[in-house]
Amino acid sequence: MKKILFISATSNTNLTLSKQLSRFVDNSLNKIKIINLEEFNLPIYNPSTFSKDKTNNINNIKKLTDIMVSSDAYIICAPEYNGNVPPVVSNAIAWISSSTDYWKDAFKNKNVFIASSSGGPAKNFQASMKSQLTHIGSIVFDKTIIVNSKSKLDNCVAKKYINEFIKLL
Repeated sequence: MKKILFISATSNTNLTLSKQLSRFVDNSLNKIKIINLEEFNLPIYNPSTFSKDKTNNINNIKKLTDIMVSSDAYIICAPEYNGNVPPVVSNAIAWISSSTDYWKDAFKNKNVFIASSSGGPAKNFQASMKSQLTHIGSIVFDKTIIVNSKSKLDNCVAKKYINEFIKLL
């Protein structure tokens, strides 16, 4: 049984998108978990205050890191922020990569699917997220799902893409 982690960057439309996409995963063959990065309330990663911040937030950092390391694949749902990856995602990656024995432990050889509920087409987010994930050792699926005011979720396409992704695991 594969562990598939849905990671929502926000509490609103991306969390909704995570829940919608999770319906397309066969629960009899896969274990699904959905997390919302906002709920971990991680401090801003700052090398100058790293030790103090890590000590003060060790439970949330360890919990998030353990969830990531123990998962087989990720489906990341996040909006585009200023043409890039949202700060809450980059911040979480910074904490996770500095909290394992080897900085790529939570990402190396993990299959990742990128989805977004955003104000626009989220093309810059997709490219930035793929670049960052590839750099830290992930295998990024070549198809994405983008939902916005002009493009609603197509359940048939979403189900097809999610099933194609899961077949790779």
